[in-house]
Amino acid sequence: MNRTLVEKVRSMLEDCGIGKEFWGPAIQTAAFLVNRSPASAIGQRKTPYEVWEGRRPNVRGLRAFGAAVHVHIPKERRRKLDAKSWKGIFVGYAPCGYRVWDPKQKKIVVVRDVVFVENDSKASSEEIPNTQCSSADFRIRVMREDSEEDSEAVRENVSADADDEEDNSEADSDESAEENSYDSCADRTIREETEEQAEAESPARRSGRDRKPPGWHQEYEMNYTGFALNASSFVDNLPTSLAEMKKRPDWDKWQAAVREEMDSLERNQTWTLVKLPEGRVPITCKWLFKVKHNEGDEEDRYKARLVARGFSQKAGFDYAETYSPVARLDTVRVVLAVANEQRMAVHQMDVKTAFLNGHLEEEIYMTQPEGFERGKQLVCRLNKSLYGLKQASRAWNARFHSFVERLGFRRSSSDPCLYVKGRGCNQVILVLYVDDLLVVGRQLKAVEVVKRCLANEFEMTDIGEVQAFLGMRIDRDLERRILRISQRGFLENLLRRFNMHECKATSTPIECRLRLKKGEEAERTDKPYRELIGCLTYVTLTSRPDLCAAVSYLSQFQSCSSEVHWVHAKRVLRYIRGTLDLGLVFSAEESAPVIEAFADADWANDPVDRRSLTGFVFRVHGSTVSWLTRKQSTISLSSTEAELVALSTAVCHGIWLERLLKDLDVEPEHPVVYHEDNQSTIKVVEEERDTGRLKHVDVRHRFVREEIQRGNIAVQYIRTGEQVADIMTKGLPVSAFQKHRASLGLARSGH
Repeated sequence: MNRTLVEKVRSMLEDCGIGKEFWGPAIQTAAFLVNRSPASAIGQRKTPYEVWEGRRPNVRGLRAFGAAVHVHIPKERRRKLDAKSWKGIFVGYAPCGYRVWDPKQKKIVVVRDVVFVENDSKASSEEIPNTQCSSADFRIRVMREDSEEDSEAVRENVSADADDEEDNSEADSDESAEENSYDSCADRTIREETEEQAEAESPARRSGRDRKPPGWHQEYEMNYTGFALNASSFVDNLPTSLAEMKKRPDWDKWQAAVREEMDSLERNQTWTLVKLPEGRVPITCKWLFKVKHNEGDEEDRYKARLVARGFSQKAGFDYAETYSPVARLDTVRVVLAVANEQRMAVHQMDVKTAFLNGHLEEEIYMTQPEGFERGKQLVCRLNKSLYGLKQASRAWNARFHSFVERLGFRRSSSDPCLYVKGRGCNQVILVLYVDDLLVVGRQLKAVEVVKRCLANEFEMTDIGEVQAFLGMRIDRDLERRILRISQRGFLENLLRRFNMHECKATSTPIECRLRLKKGEEAERTDKPYRELIGCLTYVTLTSRPDLCAAVSYLSQFQSCSSEVHWVHAKRVLRYIRGTLDLGLVFSAEESAPVIEAFADADWANDPVDRRSLTGFVFRVHGSTVSWLTRKQSTISLSSTEAELVALSTAVCHGIWLERLLKDLDVEPEHPVVYHEDNQSTIKVVEEERDTGRLKHVDVRHRFVREEIQRGNIAVQYIRTGEQVADIMTKGLPVSAFQKHRASLGLARSGH
């Protein structure tokens, strides 16, 4: 292996001509490529990465080492007449971008917005630094079998100086919903510059290492483990143009996929061929190719999609509004809870090529698709929306809304993606999340009628009784009125993704009274901390409220995480390892109120900013449907004030929940009971007394008091040991944690 890497490094350095000083980044890149190349020792034309990670590598972003690049400079970092980019040298890969040598600052930065000039890969002598790089700057790690420990088997005892600078501008959406990107990019910043200071003066030195025996497979990488694909899909090493695809031996299969896509576009009358008006510039389009695999990793379905390159659209010219709503996850759970209580039928449908159904208001011209040109002077004037357009999602949502309104559905005032038609036995409910649709009704006949109407208007897949929705597995026992939401498959993939699938389990996700501080600049870690927090956040939003306190607390350190934070984040994975079969159970209880709420606060226990935490839990028909853990925006001067802020936040959510239930033809009893474990807070909101200590939060307690006086709510005292929302605000001892977890309705399969 050492010889293989050295030979590759020698070839790369000789080809690009940037000098031996970059042996460190070169050997990292060589190892990166070796692990993503088929190996004869493995057989079956698989790569080491695929065998180790269990999924195929993404190689669409590979570039020539040493290529010249132009790095975009954001508007906020330049003046009006300054250059829009700077020229650098590509020297490797990062989880969410590329590593580029900045010849002016003499350091390596990680960037995403780059343009490659690979035909100019020979860097000029002015751009090549005259420096000797320390081995501490370019470290090689070895992956081993022990998943419980850190994946770093070779620890360097020397440290490299590093300056971390982060730009927190949020990432734009991809050109297409079908185009996969690196996992970490979804919730990360669009540009994350981690500047690594190359020590120009110090000679290369050998670092002292504490060696540990490696596992059966060694993977050399660039101190990153997040360079991976989305857990729910695979991206093969496929061409990005039709001309390249035609050279493949399996072109006949791809040709059928391309023809199927074009037939769909023509049936939909997506465009009209016209001459380009004078002064107009058409946007371009491209083909995307994908192989959908079955569980045996055999090629199941070849899929081609034509997408517009919407990044060239101009605001105010060929698009205006782009916002498109999706159903709240709270809404989905409320509908499922109501359906479970009333034994309603819950069916699911999927809209095929949903975005192609949207009507465009703007005049947009696009070049003809590659391989289907009909006259050089003609372009496509788009009649319908197309994947990749900035307004595609909004246009589809508007089309769907217009159609279901004609069917007699009314849009909910609480959630724009919830539609209701009829009352009583004839009621039918629609919940739309982009192109996934729930059709719910008391009578199966009414549900089938609505499904036929939708299928006549849009090309749809009728999935039947809901089993999986938005990554959630849904199991029902209609007779016993029990519904269970779980995510075992996603969680197992998550553990494998972070090499924790064989770790030892722990009883709680976070320690009691855990107090962490921001990592100092020298302590910053390159572990995929943000990526992990993003995945865990999704789990907490869907089916696992028991993780809220831990994930909310750890998410504060995404921009300043250290090894200490990484260890505590892995503790959450260890807890998940022991609770894979845990699910959120909805059981209709005859004596349970329609709405029941619990509100709690953790006062000033964060040593960093002393802000308190708000936590609440809402039940509908005895089933937990809403929960929240959130840091308060202001500093509370007393526990009473912190609890009052939490209570008022819960009341606001409760008012929204009441409106939502009324739209579903469910009338909550009044008053709605809110459980509170702070008696001072209860006295403040119930009694007309002048308290100088709370005069600065007058609006909040008057708001809650007014709701009480109107008879809409009632605040009742509950002992802390019975306060379910306590689990949302802090780490608890094992016994208390498990008690509150059960109160949330989380139970293992079979229970």
